[in-house]
Amino acid sequence: MVARCVHIFEDSRQSRLGGGQQVTRCVLDQLSTDETVEAFLWDTRRVSESIFSGLSSVGLNYYWRPYLRPVRVRSSFTYSILQSCILLIAALAASVNVTLFIFRSRRQRTTTLYCPTKFGLCVALIPRFLFSFRIVFHAHNVMEKRLVVDSFQWLLRRAASDVICVSRTVYDSLRHERKILLVNPAPHVVVRTRKDSSSLLKIGVVASFFPYKGHDFFLSSSFDLLDKYSDLQIHLYGDGPELEKISSKFKSSRIYFHGRVFKHEDIYSHLNIVVVPSTADEAASLVITEAWAYGCVVIASDLSAHKELVVDGLNGYLFASGNSLELNTKLEMVINSRQISESLIDGGRSSLKKLNNDYFTDTLLRSIFTQL
Repeated sequence: MVARCVHIFEDSRQSRLGGGQQVTRCVLDQLSTDETVEAFLWDTRRVSESIFSGLSSVGLNYYWRPYLRPVRVRSSFTYSILQSCILLIAALAASVNVTLFIFRSRRQRTTTLYCPTKFGLCVALIPRFLFSFRIVFHAHNVMEKRLVVDSFQWLLRRAASDVICVSRTVYDSLRHERKILLVNPAPHVVVRTRKDSSSLLKIGVVASFFPYKGHDFFLSSSFDLLDKYSDLQIHLYGDGPELEKISSKFKSSRIYFHGRVFKHEDIYSHLNIVVVPSTADEAASLVITEAWAYGCVVIASDLSAHKELVVDGLNGYLFASGNSLELNTKLEMVINSRQISESLIDGGRSSLKKLNNDYFTDTLLRSIFTQL
């Protein structure tokens, strides 16, 4: 007998294969086998174009949102306010549609609105206040100190009953009375066997080309290594507003710009080292856990979210953010020592196995249906 109902508000148009989508897929896989729960997924991308296909027992619905340039990329204050207003209007329009759907299909059962995105939370506002439903917000972003974000935090405190934070960095940046820390283990990432056994040493950066992702810093720092090591290649995966500028600035027959690649296997199974050179705080790094799964050595800047995963010298290396000398020192330590490389790979896989356990899923589902 169906006793509970959950509406999930995703935003795959903004992020198609991010950690949030992987967690949502994990939740839906669990709910689809639970006969006591009726689940509905609302998304800004058609199911056929997302990772949510094959969910026959889940109600799948589409709602529209405009895609606008991220506010962190050279945005003026005026543009940030304008973008926020446009997105809010679109979210409220979608919220009316969701409300009408719920009103027509509403039955006497406990209903939760699970919102893993900020846009999704805005969509859930009208049904939340009209029907007194409980909202659970899953925070996947650091809440920066900006007027737009402060306004969202004000809204969050009044709309969401509980908040789940994917990292300590997110937890500390978020102001809410009821919040828990639940580290995102990327539940759809499993340990793989490497396919590439070539002798070429391949270093990769897997990130969208935004300034804070550190592509310019990384290539400026490591460019000279191409002359020092004849079998070294640098591979960059991702798209974004900085791609054209970076690809024009750094030209070499051994630097490859692949653009956006959607299959993890087509990225990590051919890399030896994955560098995460971000220069500004991030919520969490799915790239680190993905690289561990495929047997890559991880070298990351010492931002707080990275330090929550990487223990320097145990499951990867950390370097001071923006420090070229330390980055190159760590790179050469891995390049010149197979023993160090294998030790870090083993440490990464061990860490991943500890993260991917039933505790995460059980706690997440309990948080969705039970007051924290």
